[in-house]
Amino acid sequence: MWIFSCVIKGDFALLRLRQQANANVAALRSQVGRFYKDYQLVDLGASFKFLKNYMVTFSINNLFDVDFYSPIIYGVTTGADGSLSASNRNPILNSYQTIIPRRNFYLSLRYEF
Repeated sequence: MWIFSCVIKGDFALLRLRQQANANVAALRSQVGRFYKDYQLVDLGASFKFLKNYMVTFSINNLFDVDFYSPIIYGVTTGADGSLSASNRNPILNSYQTIIPRRNFYLSLRYEF
């Protein structure tokens, strides 16, 4: 018995408003009209069942290798020697606050009994 199946999965994000988690009214007003960049994630997978009890599965996640990173650079203060102050050692943040893995692959062989 031979069985083949295929799956395409998508995740699309459009017009997501940027806002701060602990924002006050003035901060929220400053965010009006500011949106995150749109992104589309596509995953593709296929399974193939053969010899009655065996199944091979292969998938590619994040097929187009979308990396939605949008840096926020905030004020940095330096000392007289040019070193960063203790409160500003990491002045760049990812505004999405989400980490999505880059393109990755999955392969499995399954035996059913």
